[in-house]
Amino acid sequence: ISTSSVSSSVTFASAEVKMFQKTLLKFYEVSPWFALPNNMSNSAILQILAQETRDKKDLHILDIGVSHGMQWPTFLEALCSRPEGPPPRVRITVVSDLTGDIPFSVGPPAYNYGSQLIGFARSLNINLYISVLDKFQLIDTSPHETLIVCAQFRLNQLKHSIPDEKSEALIALRSLKPKGVVLCENINGECTSREDFAAGFSRKLEYLWKFLDSTSSGFKEENSEERTLMEGEATKVLMSSGEMNEGKDIWYERMRATGFAEEAFGEDAIGGAKSLLRKYDSNWEIRMEDGDTFAGLLWKGEAVSFCSLWK
Repeated sequence: ISTSSVSSSVTFASAEVKMFQKTLLKFYEVSPWFALPNNMSNSAILQILAQETRDKKDLHILDIGVSHGMQWPTFLEALCSRPEGPPPRVRITVVSDLTGDIPFSVGPPAYNYGSQLIGFARSLNINLYISVLDKFQLIDTSPHETLIVCAQFRLNQLKHSIPDEKSEALIALRSLKPKGVVLCENINGECTSREDFAAGFSRKLEYLWKFLDSTSSGFKEENSEERTLMEGEATKVLMSSGEMNEGKDIWYERMRATGFAEEAFGEDAIGGAKSLLRKYDSNWEIRMEDGDTFAGLLWKGEAVSFCSLWK
């Protein structure tokens, strides 16, 4: 593992736009850390749409994630491949990270993928609208839309102490009455009560080790700019005020307590994820559990993250 990045101040927010874009493309090419959750999320959204009535409803996605637009081009192409074609209108509402200390969530100030993505959608004859909100509670929805929430690697940074920000966020999401929620989160063990600083910091170090170890395998060049930027951004976790101490079981308890019920991933989602993972280092593994309602991503046998689908 390269340790030079630990002392580096290079982060997404301080990067030049072109280097930031180049880095994202390269990272998705060499690591499934975000590529696989994006792939499963897209498949899950298509799965939910297929279960809806055949009325030509608009699609509205609430994006609480860290993909910086990387997730959506392949999804838009997949919409065009459906027998009935894409919905009349597709809306993506992106929720900003106002704290700025969640790893991978904040890009350079000048970075704006919206116009490029809308242009790409236009080339596919998809009517795409993109908006940005500071709080997802401010979202405007319509009965003529199918609302689907895509939450990736952001909710785990909320606090579970008093007030319980995580439960409050889930209750607010439930009140929007979405047709589905795709939840992807990091796995760093879990606890049921507040931890002291040392235990919490140790958990963040564990997360960082997994990221640096897997990244060193993906990037063959020791000193590549893209690798330096990804590793520098990952080290933000050590200074983050967020909590990263809830694993699968506690998240499932929270979702059920809020009124959500887990849904199994379909064959297309599972097959697509396994096919994608074959592109990467053989130390990566996907593990389906609990009747295919849980998809775990592992590095060298250690759990890294999970994806789940809720209705």
